[in-house]
Amino acid sequence: MSLQVSTIKTKNAESALALQTNSTTRLEIASGGLVSVTGAVSATNTAKAWIHFNGVTADSSSNMTGVGASYNVSSLVEFGTGKCTINFATHFADGNYAVVGAAGGNPTTADYSMNLNIWGQTYYAVSVTTNRTDNEKQDTTLVNVAVFGN
Repeated sequence: MSLQVSTIKTKNAESALALQTNSTTRLEIASGGLVSVTGAVSATNTAKAWIHFNGVTADSSSNMTGVGASYNVSSLVEFGTGKCTINFATHFADGNYAVVGAAGGNPTTADYSMNLNIWGQTYYAVSVTTNRTDNEKQDTTLVNVAVFGN
């Protein structure tokens, strides 16, 4: 099926343009230009999940305590000092994805240089540690992780 359209207009200038399937809005373009998408994004060059969190305030309760912002993340679980698992809301096809991230900024120590290490990844979660430069695990206030894959 193909459709060629030159102009699509809403009823008035303040209305959002929405694309729906099965009575569920999948894509919405607000009058100011903000685009919202519900569901998985399938572009190969975009992060399929990302999270920004505070590892000092994260806890073991399987919720989003300590999370400042995220996409496609259902929970963040801390398993001890500097060690946590990020669970995906929409699973990946397999565990063959790329993880990038950075950690640092702990105001309680003089060691602002931190390493972010991956210690496990599955189709439904990735586990990371934050380590000081002497390789000791440490919670830190700034942790950012992005995941790319299928």
